[in-house]
Amino acid sequence: MKTLRIVALVLAAFLAATTTLPAQEAGPVVSLAANEDAFECTGDGLIYVVPDECMHDGGKSAAGDSLEVYCHLGTARFCLSGEECPWREAPTGGDDETCSPAGLDGEWMATAWCEGWSGFNQFECTESGQINLQKKSEAEIRRDREEPGC
Repeated sequence: MKTLRIVALVLAAFLAATTTLPAQEAGPVVSLAANEDAFECTGDGLIYVVPDECMHDGGKSAAGDSLEVYCHLGTARFCLSGEECPWREAPTGGDDETCSPAGLDGEWMATAWCEGWSGFNQFECTESGQINLQKKSEAEIRRDREEPGC
């Protein structure tokens, strides 16, 4: 267990050190389920919000969604503000889910062009409720900002 924690900390340090990417190259996709130790949190409830004015989102039931990050059972969980979210009120969601795919047409959840979450600005949620995070290049972020519904 201690070895896994050390590996996760090294991976987290590596990801933090690679936030500046060349203009045409995107960062690696990181699955929260595969790297849970790197995304540990404390407390229970809302811990971070990426506001609507600095992101595009894939939610279909509400306009103007923000990306909400909740801490539940020591792991960050992701939802869009205008969509169903099992961690918003009294947490009832599956303990192994790290995002809510409710209201999404596909896996794309959001792209942030200002401060994302922990250096990530591309958020995807699989049908099975697993978050995939990516650090996009500044050129990709500029393009996404100009093309709503990316």
